Amino acid sequence: MNNKKSPNEIAEKLSKLYGNTFDEIIYTKGVGISGKIRFAELGIDKDKILKEVNKTISIQQGTIINDKYPGQFFSGYVWAEDLYRVTNEKKYMEILVDFVKKYYKINNSTLPNACDPTYRSEDIFFTSAIMGRVYKYTKNSDYSNILSKYLLNIPTQKKDGLFMHNLDAEWNWGRSNGFAALGFTEAISYLPDNKEKNKLISIHINHLDALIQLQNNDGTWSQVLDEKSSYHEFSVTCMIAYCISKGIRLGWLDSSYSSVLDIAFNGISSMIDDIGNIKKVCIGTGVQNTLRDYLNRPAISGFDHRGGSLCLWFMTEYMLQYKH
Repeated sequence: MNNKKSPNEIAEKLSKLYGNTFDEIIYTKGVGISGKIRFAELGIDKDKILKEVNKTISIQQGTIINDKYPGQFFSGYVWAEDLYRVTNEKKYMEILVDFVKKYYKINNSTLPNACDPTYRSEDIFFTSAIMGRVYKYTKNSDYSNILSKYLLNIPTQKKDGLFMHNLDAEWNWGRSNGFAALGFTEAISYLPDNKEKNKLISIHINHLDALIQLQNNDGTWSQVLDEKSSYHEFSVTCMIAYCISKGIRLGWLDSSYSSVLDIAFNGISSMIDDIGNIKKVCIGTGVQNTLRDYLNRPAISGFDHRGGSLCLWFMTEYMLQYKH
């Protein structure tokens, strides 16, 4: 890794900037809190950081918006498993157990209740993040079965391996593919070893291989993956890099993916300055009507919960792999 900033240095900066607020319950805040705890687990100012996290979640907790498809709000609690892991206090996981009940089906559909019926790719991550964690905690096979059937029957993966944003948006938006990759990574991390999991790994590797073909020379991925004129986008790069790093560490990806990962790290590092400002994070984006709409989505530079939190997740995972 020929880069002047190490994963540890970047993670330390980001851990001071992100994971400090829970005034809004949403994945962009929850992933930051989770990343902060994971950084603490690596032994750097552990007690101090955990004290900060406990203060944040106790005095700044917002409310879950009453939404028909509440996954983005439920996934704001991904940190609950991290706190359970370091404290052994079951009250944190019980939060997720309560949420997972919302995903039960009321008919024979493979689509869980809390998911958008247009199969938005965001739900792949939101659903896997909650159901995977709760399955590991409870060992209730209902949860693993619902999650596996959902992921094995998603109709938005195209023949080339990439994912549409939803059934009505065929374009290769970067972050929609990041959500899909992240969701499969989360699911595979928690589900039991069986033939369904093997199928999920196959689907996931097919997706990652398609993504790797579209990696830019500087290690990043683009706002619209196959539109080279679109800007190099920070959040999707962090998401894909996280998935590759975790896949190598946990064994479903072999070492041949390491070169892709190291180039991605260099690309991400080049988009973060010495005080932790980041470059080119696509703003929040619902399903768009045209390719041009995706290409024209503005990018944020500076402070951004979405990009900074996802990057902190990646850096802590990368540190685990290389034991920095």
